[in-house]
Amino acid sequence: MIVAIGTANTCKVAAVAAVAASVPALAAATMSPFKVPSGIDEQPLTLESTRTGAMNRARAAFNEAKKAGSDEKVLAVGIESGLFCPDGDTGRFFDVCVCMATIDGEDYNMGLSCAFEIPPSVMKFVSDEGMDLAQACNAAGLTSNPKLGEAEGLIGILSGGRVTRQMYTEQALQMAFLFVENFELFKRE
Repeated sequence: MIVAIGTANTCKVAAVAAVAASVPALAAATMSPFKVPSGIDEQPLTLESTRTGAMNRARAAFNEAKKAGSDEKVLAVGIESGLFCPDGDTGRFFDVCVCMATIDGEDYNMGLSCAFEIPPSVMKFVSDEGMDLAQACNAAGLTSNPKLGEAEGLIGILSGGRVTRQMYTEQALQMAFLFVENFELFKRE
């Protein structure tokens, strides 16, 4: 089996490899990352937009893997992190990772990570200046790493390394991959 990953982000690719290794049906799979567009804004600001970006990435990765001409089965994965504001709470934004997984390019299983609140001192750079989360963390003085999204992420900074971006990405993947070993239960009519 080929696991087609809709990103070249090293943190996300490492998360997919780690989770696939823990799932018996995927343990021997070949990881194939593809740099594909999300089709959404650089910094998603709604759960729906984040989900759409993950689905677009999964679909594009599936298509790229099929273009390669292999006869192997393909499990395509799209991963997108984004922000959302819960209904009725206009002052708070949360970060969440969404994973969409498909074996046919049409039906998708979704998994979500834990969500954590974005500090107002960081969120103001996203809201007021249109920055993505990594840029906002740099502007707020939390880091000088321009590639924070490929490293520990804001969650790693806020938790002192107890939870990293890779770990929260793995949570979303674990949830999305539940259908791999329970395929009949997740069939949609």
